[in-house]
Formats: sequence, C-alpha cells, structure tokens
Amino acid sequence: MAFNREYYHTTWINADVTLQVVDPFWSGEIISTLFETRTGQFFEEITNTGSTESTPQIYIVVGSGTTSSVSLKIADREIVVSETLTSGYILHIDSQEKQVMVNGVGVDYSGLFPLLSVGSNLLDIDLG
Repeated sequence: MAFNREYYHTTWINADVTLQVVDPFWSGEIISTLFETRTGQFFEEITNTGSTESTPQIYIVVGSGTTSSVSLKIADREIVVSETLTSGYILHIDSQEKQVMVNGVGVDYSGLFPLLSVGSNLLDIDLG
C-alpha cells in the first residue's frame, strides 16, 4: 500500500511547555543551628538526616569586634572569604546558588562550597 497524503491532515501549533522537575530524594528536615559567642577557630558537629547530600546555606552574624577573614570547612571542602567584617555584618554562604554575600552584596571568595554528606559532618570555622 502506498502512502497517500490526501488522507492525512496534520495541523501544527505553537505551544509553551513548562517542565517541572521535583527533587527525587528526601532531603530531611531543615538544619538550623545557632552557635553563639564564638571567637577564633571552633568545631561543631552537624547531622544531615536526609537521604542525600545537601547544599547548605550558612549565615555568620558578627556580634562584636572585627575579623579580616572567615574560613569554613566541611570534610575536604573549604571556602575562604577575605573581607573585613565588623559588628552587625552578615556573611551568607549559599552552596546551592554558589554565592557569597556580605550584607546582601556579592563578595570574592576562594575554595569550594561546602556540602553536607548524609549523617554526621564536622564543621570547622575559623574567624581570623
């Protein structure tokens, strides 16, 4: 049987298609930990209760004094921010969006953004 175009009527239309992809992993609860009155270098354990590694958002608020740099390390991933931070300044490290901000303004950094592995993670912060 031969193909005969007179029996096929194809209509073309323009359409906008939106594809929404949902994270297939359960990420656990939001980890909110407040470390008050810390100076110099300190270590804290943070637990990721989810089923996959996560990209944390970390906020460091300077209470008093001044620091010329902040180093943050989780496992073998360290990020260093060499900015002068004084009382009231907020340092925001956003591992998801790969941004570092001081008081909402992007700043330079070096190193790798931290990741939280499933389970226990050692957080090493040095307020130089």
